Amino acid sequence: MTVHDSSLSELSYPGPAEALVEVWMATRSALRSVFDQVTLAQLVTGKLPAHVRKLAAEYVASAPT
Repeated sequence: MTVHDSSLSELSYPGPAEALVEVWMATRSALRSVFDQVTLAQLVTGKLPAHVRKLAAEYVASAPT
């Protein structure tokens, strides 16, 4: 089964992978929290919302060297 072809509410995984549905839900929510806050104008000017800049900074800080 591919995720992009299914609604998250229709997904299910057996056994220990059962919680994976919630991981997909959280992932989709996290992506939306960024994409719903960024406009094309902000991308063009480089003036991204503080929340998005903070997430990017956290990513850089946690990336392996």
